[in-house]
Amino acid sequence: GYNLSALVKVDAETLETEVVWLPDDVYGPATSWGTWNPDTFCASTLSNCLLWTGAELSWSANSLVYRYDIETGKTTNIIDFSDDPKGEGWKVYYPSMRVDPSDDTIYMSLFKDYVSQDYQVKAYSLDGKEGRSYQMKRGYWFPGQLLFPASENSGTEEVRADRDDTRPTVSFAEGILNVTMPGDANEGTARLIDMTGRIVSEVKLKAGLNTMPMPLKSGVYVLVTAGGSVKFAGR
Repeated sequence: GYNLSALVKVDAETLETEVVWLPDDVYGPATSWGTWNPDTFCASTLSNCLLWTGAELSWSANSLVYRYDIETGKTTNIIDFSDDPKGEGWKVYYPSMRVDPSDDTIYMSLFKDYVSQDYQVKAYSLDGKEGRSYQMKRGYWFPGQLLFPASENSGTEEVRADRDDTRPTVSFAEGILNVTMPGDANEGTARLIDMTGRIVSEVKLKAGLNTMPMPLKSGVYVLVTAGGSVKFAGR
């Protein structure tokens, strides 16, 4: 059916509703073509915004991704696959678009056509900047909803440490990695591992504060040292 360019705000306590009209050139959240499927309408847990795919007709809503900022009321078309300069022709597959609650990365399953065997999972920032691609084996896939394990990844989280006085503390922001090692820690090499298990870097650490530029993407990493391992979210 045709999409209505509006959202409905519901007060969780009083259940009073308010219609939020979107600009004329913005399509509201589309429903899935299959009633057994959820749709792409979702929210960030770190930023006060909503995301969805929209089009004039719900069944063809697989090219335009919108972000609605609740505080400002502004709606932005952050991704337009129909205007891809690479001409790859990707489309979002229902119901597979969700936001990672640990770092605000948007993940979605993409396909090229209903008779194509080309599929991939792709990551984007909330601004629509293209991130990592995960190619899938050629075949006819029917992707389901993306799920994320429950975690507390907003900040630094201890994974394992033999003793409290050997545990490092880690922070990463704006391309700078800060690792503070306890005073009695020995100098040595630490490994930086992403959530796929890939070693992205090996760094030399000494006792005290170690500050170093590190070209890491926003996401969750594990720093493995002789004294313990620390999982942290970088932005």
